[in-house]
Amino acid sequence: MHQTALVRILLLFSALKMVSTDSCIGYEPLIVSADDAQLNASYSYKDFPANASKLHTLSGRFAWIPNIYRDPNAWIEVDLTEEMLIAGIVTLGLVDLGHYVKTFKIKYRSHETDPLTDYINVEGSEVSVVL
Repeated sequence: MHQTALVRILLLFSALKMVSTDSCIGYEPLIVSADDAQLNASYSYKDFPANASKLHTLSGRFAWIPNIYRDPNAWIEVDLTEEMLIAGIVTLGLVDLGHYVKTFKIKYRSHETDPLTDYINVEGSEVSVVL
């Protein structure tokens, strides 16, 4: 039986300007070397699919852009293929077009047939990140 660790990040999208960096000193980005099949999204806008969310992608597209007109609660999902501790999540904007993630929530599951569980802090409260 194939055991996987899935992380679904629910993203609320905003078209506001911001300055960002793709440097994350001391951390190895998990999805840089992920296969395209490990990335899934609710909907994508035009030619900006989930697999374009990887840093330094060779596809010519450098961001996943959700189609907020079809799904205002768009999500992107990463299959990590094994359980692991995640120390942090970094989001990058598509600065040229002025798009970036403003708010996100994290859900996870250990097996693809398990229901998604909200990530909670030590006090038992759901974690919602507002940038």
